[in-house]
Amino acid sequence: MKPISDKFGIFNKRTHILTSASDTTPTFEDVDSAKDWFFTQEALAVHTNTCVKLEWKLLENNRLKYTMAWTTNGDPKVRPEDDYAGVFNSKKRELIQKHGWSNNNYHTELSSDHLF
Repeated sequence: MKPISDKFGIFNKRTHILTSASDTTPTFEDVDSAKDWFFTQEALAVHTNTCVKLEWKLLENNRLKYTMAWTTNGDPKVRPEDDYAGVFNSKKRELIQKHGWSNNNYHTELSSDHLF
C-alpha cells in the first residue's frame, strides 16, 4: 500500500526525536545505524510503506530525528483507519503487541521543527 503520489495533499505530518532510555547513550556513525538501533526492519518497512514523505536526521551522533507525512488515496469512501495514516497506526500497534517494533528502549519527543 505504498503511496506513490501526494497529489491529494500531505496530511498528519509528525516529527519525532528519539533518545535511548538506557543508562548508556549509544553513539551512531550514521542515520542507518541509528535507525537500526531504534527500530526493527519490520518497523522501518511500515514507515517506508505508508509514508508519502519520510526524512531522517542524526542529531549529535546520539539522537535520531525524523519527519513523516501521509497522504490519502483520494477515495472518499475509504475509512480513515484504512487510509495510509490509519494503516501506519494499526501496523505499528500490531508490531508493538508482538514486541516487534523496537530493537531497544527509547524515549520519544514530539517536535514542531519538521525536516520538510
